[in-house]
Amino acid sequence: MNKIAVIVYGDGGGLGNFKVFADSLHKELLKKYTKIVLKYVNRDTTFFDVINSVDKNDKIEELHIFSHSLVLVFFRLQRPDYCGQTRSCLVGSR
Repeated sequence: MNKIAVIVYGDGGGLGNFKVFADSLHKELLKKYTKIVLKYVNRDTTFFDVINSVDKNDKIEELHIFSHSLVLVFFRLQRPDYCGQTRSCLVGSR
C-alpha cells in the first residue's frame, strides 16, 4: 500500500490565495511522498469526491486542508446523528 498525502484548498477570500499555501506545502511534501493529490475544492468539486478518488491501493497518510468553508464538514462529522460512524465514514479504511 502506497502512503500518500492529500492537499485540498478553496477560495481564501480576504484571507489570501490558499493556492499559494497549498503549492508551498506540496513542494515540501515531495521530499517525503512520491504521490500527492493536490486539488482545488469548490462547489463543483467536493471534498468527498477528492477523498473517494484516491486509489484503493493508496493510504492517506497526511490530509491538509486550506479552506475555511470545509470546517462545517468536519463539525458535522463530529455529530453522531449526522453520520452514524462519525469520522470513520469520511475515509473508511483509507
